[in-house]
Amino acid sequence: MRPLSVPSDIELRRYSGLLAHASLLLAILLPSCVLFVWVDAPEEMVRRSGLPPETHLAVWQLVLGAFVTLIPIGLLSAALLSARRCFLLFRSGTYLVAAVVFALRAFGGRVGMASCASVLAPPVLSLLLSVGSPPGSRALTFSLSSSTLLGLLVGGTLWALAAVMARAVALAEENAQFV
Repeated sequence: MRPLSVPSDIELRRYSGLLAHASLLLAILLPSCVLFVWVDAPEEMVRRSGLPPETHLAVWQLVLGAFVTLIPIGLLSAALLSARRCFLLFRSGTYLVAAVVFALRAFGGRVGMASCASVLAPPVLSLLLSVGSPPGSRALTFSLSSSTLLGLLVGGTLWALAAVMARAVALAEENAQFV
């Protein structure tokens, strides 16, 4: 069995700080990019929904469509903010505490919820955008990708790791009482 490679505290803190910044940046950029597409190129969203390119959308459809597509992205952004909390704790040298467990559990749960929402959003969006289309040109789109399945697996894995960490925190607190 190979010996365990443990990064130095300085390396872990530096790396965690970079990941905290990246998480915050992505949490802001992802919903911003989705809103930009809805404002700048709604025809792209129409195309992705399986509707004919000549489909014209009412303002209420654009607003609700943006809202529907922002649900999975919003959950993912919330997950990234939970990851950021975890990384900020690591950057400060805090490792085996309940706050890390809560942040990691929230990260995993929200990644899983975002993956579930990304399965539900395309059919809702396609129905919403085609509601005013004449019969025969309405659409119902389903989407299940490997990235969605991976998101479910990663979310579940992070949640399980948080459960293991919760046990480690409990043991660490118990051992601290003996000293």
